[in-house]
Amino acid sequence: MFLSNDKLDKTKFKFIKYNYPNNYKFINVKYEKLDLIFQTPKLHTVYGINKYNYIELSFINEKNSNFVKSFKKQLDTLYNSVKNKFKNYNIKHFIKDNNTFRLKINENSLIYDNNKTHIDNIYPNTYGNYIIHLNGLWIDGKNNIYFNWIVLQSKIYLPIHLEEYCFIDDNKLTINDYHRIKNSNMNKNNIEYRLNKDKISIKSIPPPPPPPPPPPPLITNNNLKDIIKKNKVNKKIIINSDKYSPPTMEEIKNAILNLNKI
Repeated sequence: MFLSNDKLDKTKFKFIKYNYPNNYKFINVKYEKLDLIFQTPKLHTVYGINKYNYIELSFINEKNSNFVKSFKKQLDTLYNSVKNKFKNYNIKHFIKDNNTFRLKINENSLIYDNNKTHIDNIYPNTYGNYIIHLNGLWIDGKNNIYFNWIVLQSKIYLPIHLEEYCFIDDNKLTINDYHRIKNSNMNKNNIEYRLNKDKISIKSIPPPPPPPPPPPPLITNNNLKDIIKKNKVNKKIIINSDKYSPPTMEEIKNAILNLNKI
């Protein structure tokens, strides 16, 4: 497959002719041994796919894109090679006066959007990249040569749209909000970029605090005596008779004096 910045040599094209009924001929074109499959730069389409399953791609952005300029040079090289090979034929240039060229959309052509999601149509007034194939050249009974271009795949750049409610209420972004938006049809790269740039931190919601302890039992006159009895502690002094010695009179006097001071 050729990209727009690949340079083609007009001397390396190969042409193989096949005869068909009604004096029609088909010419298979190759570059050395390669099929002529191109990946285009972003090209514009005004009308999308018409009712005959053709699409017209435009070089309207040629002045703003070097890739478009290079791709158009590739096509000019191809055209000049055919023109030099079939000098006695009337060759219809596939690039029209309005700077567009027409391609066939077959039933097996694949169409994607810029998020790699399969879509069913190429919408009017959109830009897209295309993988296109020069299937060959047709020669009719009047020696006119037509280029037969086919679109193999398309990648169409569509505006972002949302398929569900995606507002972040109360200016608070929760884990559920984040995943809900991320799983929607919004461009995922844009979401990650916005979250990083705005420094919005996604944190888990902390668990609720534990419940307070139960209140103490209500004390009334009826149960006050029972509570006092239960909480009463009988302290017993256990004297080890082997090690006990009574205080002296001097120790008793000092103890009494200390009590008086208090």
